This record gives sequence, C-alpha cells and structure tokens, in this order.
Amino acid sequence: MNIKELDEQILKLCEKGRTVDAVRLYKDVMDAGLAESKNYVDNLIENLMKNQPETKNSLENQVITLIKKGQKLQAVKLYLDNTGCSLMQAKNYVDVLAEKL
Repeated sequence: MNIKELDEQILKLCEKGRTVDAVRLYKDVMDAGLAESKNYVDNLIENLMKNQPETKNSLENQVITLIKKGQKLQAVKLYLDNTGCSLMQAKNYVDVLAEKL
C-alpha cells in the first residue's frame, strides 16, 4: 500500500467517525508508535481542512472564538455549514483546533 492509498483509507475511516481505527491502521501499516500515529492522522485531517476556500482563515477564527466560549457544538455546526464537509470531518477539525488552544 502506498502512502496516498493509506491517506485515503485513513480519511474514509475518519469520515465515518472511526478515528481510532484510522490511527490503528497507520500504526500497523507504518509500524509506528501510538503518539506518532495519532499525530499523523490529526495532521492529515488538519491539512485537508486547510485546502478549503480562501474564507478558511475567517471561518477558522470564528470557530476558535466559539471553542473558547465553550460552544464546541456550535463550532462544529458553523464549520459544517460553511465547508460542505462531513459531520465527522467537521468534528475532527474542531477537536484538533481545540487541542491546540
């Protein structure tokens, strides 16, 4: 399996809400540690979200503001409504942002 195929499988698992399985897949295929695998999956999701339209920075700031107010559900909904991504992608994006704050 090449890295592109692995990334596609990881993203499909994340879209289905199976982030733990995505981390496990990377860990098994790449013979990596758990922390490295989780970081890879988190970065893959984050990079996918960065490829959104130019309004991303403004949207990201709005999402961060909601997270800081403790309104993660509203942050997920805002991101979901503005990007057209799946619910799980939006949730994962918000979770990654929240971890960085």
